[in-house]
Formats: sequence, structure tokens, C-alpha cells
Amino acid sequence: MRIEKNISSAERIIRLVLAIILFVGFFYLSQPLNYISLVLAVILALTAGLSFCPIYQLIKKK
Repeated sequence: MRIEKNISSAERIIRLVLAIILFVGFFYLSQPLNYISLVLAVILALTAGLSFCPIYQLIKKK
């Protein structure tokens, strides 16, 4: 199964920057916000790394 890229280069950069900010926030926020920021950071980093967003596929955005 091949994943079709559906995220532009600019959006990948934005997602990576947000992931870094949320990851740093993990160390400064109190519970449960720190765990929420960590989960969001991982999701953003994965989607940026794969250039694929499953939500975009569901709504048929290319």
C-alpha cells in the first residue's frame, strides 16, 4: 500500500514548527495539558514526516 502525499511543503514546515512548540510546551505545562500537547506534537510530526494527513483523505482534499 502506497501513501499518496496530500500535504504541501509549506504545510509540512508549519506542522513541524507547531510540533516543536508543543513538544517544548510538554515540559512547561501542567497536567493534563502537558500530555495533550505531547500527543498533538507527535501527530503533527508524523503527518509532516509522512506528508500525509488522514483527515484530508477523508474529506478528499488534495
